[in-house]
Amino acid sequence: MDFAEIWHETDESPLRRLMEDPYDLIAEADKDTRKSKLRRMVVRLSVSVAAVAAVVLVVLSAFYLSGAFKPDMYLASGEHSKGYFVLPDGSEVWLNQGSSLFVPKGMGGRVRNVRLTGEGYFEVAKDEDRPFVVKTEEFDIEVLGTRFTVSAYEGRPSAAYLSEGSVKVSADDMPETVLKPDQKIERNKSGEWTVSSEQASNHVAWIGEMLFFDDASIMEIVQCLEHWYNVRISLADNDSLRNLNLTMTVRTEPLDEILSALSSVASIEYHYLDADHVFLDID
Repeated sequence: MDFAEIWHETDESPLRRLMEDPYDLIAEADKDTRKSKLRRMVVRLSVSVAAVAAVVLVVLSAFYLSGAFKPDMYLASGEHSKGYFVLPDGSEVWLNQGSSLFVPKGMGGRVRNVRLTGEGYFEVAKDEDRPFVVKTEEFDIEVLGTRFTVSAYEGRPSAAYLSEGSVKVSADDMPETVLKPDQKIERNKSGEWTVSSEQASNHVAWIGEMLFFDDASIMEIVQCLEHWYNVRISLADNDSLRNLNLTMTVRTEPLDEILSALSSVASIEYHYLDADHVFLDID
């Protein structure tokens, strides 16, 4: 007797009965009149269940490969190096020295959330249906597709600089604020948030292999050096220093070598307030 005959002679679907009440079928196996039928049925059902399991495995494998089960990602740069990464959504990020980025589960869902520690420059892939949000300890930045820099090192003032497009900045102690290109938002020494004009390119140059300044102001040079060497540089309240313009190139020289050159060329005096904080003055 083939499987079709067994199927029609059985009162209920054998697959349903096996799933819902297998012990009834096992009990029936003791009956001589059903023994041979049950043996053939169980063998065939075993093959059928195995086939179903194989299909489920294939579906789950495809689901995994499609990105739904991608694990969390932790991206980081070394204390003396920078890193470049392409995120699962196609966005690009450059991490400055000693920085890290947490990317949860392939950035799936309605919002593309990432968490930054340190400093990063982002070129966000546009997706109007899924905003891109950079979270830091002090504030969040939401965008759809744009270019901007975020600085959020522990122990330093937090800031964001917009190169292109628009971003929405929010924090627990600040009303929602929208930045325009060449604007920055930062927390000052008093703990207050301020928005001001800022040449955003000064905070992007560190991602390249060389800094070149052509008759640039000392303020512009200092801003770039801060990012390039991952330090803070403060200027004395001195008009002669703040009005100084210089032409210079920076590649991979140690910071002390650059400071020494500034001292020789422009009579700039410098000293370290701590390991990551330099103070400049001029005679």
